[in-house]
Amino acid sequence: MPAPWTPTPHSVVVALVRHGRTAWNAERRFLGRSDIPLDACGEAQVQALGATFPTRFHKVYTSPLSRARATARVLDASPHVLEDVVEMSQGELEGKGRAELTSDHAAFFARWLADSAETAPPGGESLVATRDRALPALINVAKQQPMGNVIAVVSHQMVIASVSCTIANDALSNWRDYGIPNASVTWLAWDGSAFSLLERAWRTPEVAAIESEGL
Repeated sequence: MPAPWTPTPHSVVVALVRHGRTAWNAERRFLGRSDIPLDACGEAQVQALGATFPTRFHKVYTSPLSRARATARVLDASPHVLEDVVEMSQGELEGKGRAELTSDHAAFFARWLADSAETAPPGGESLVATRDRALPALINVAKQQPMGNVIAVVSHQMVIASVSCTIANDALSNWRDYGIPNASVTWLAWDGSAFSLLERAWRTPEVAAIESEGL
């Protein structure tokens, strides 16, 4: 299957990859900095990703968390760790499912609904803060590449959504519109001065089929 972009000698293409599924993703638990590994479905997703990806990369970077590193290793045996693309910290919400939320969290969610960009979970990180560390890190690695190179950066849902909103000149409060399923790819192009958003949440048919088949 052809990739949804055309590389040129005048840009650096960045494949911004979300890691494969984890048990907490499947259980719809809040997952930020907790180092939860891929589940069986996630492992199958990343193996399919590695086998069917339409290109090979000049360099692969990854968040330090194990679910991202395991995903990155199917693209490159020795990916470079990029600390600032780690997932947004969920603070006191880490590991909780919706049924475990208490009345103590009601005030936070009211603030979050009013301003999801600036409001951080108790003890956690805001979407603005996540974007403000991740986007400069992506710009820095893009600047290091010769024009014409294609690189991958394996990261997380809230990082990719917040970066995508900003590159698309969209408000961070619209992050939900940038649905980022596991093992999907958001394609960016760096022209030497700015990123453009080529395509978001793209998946190969083989990867998309795995979750729908209930693996």
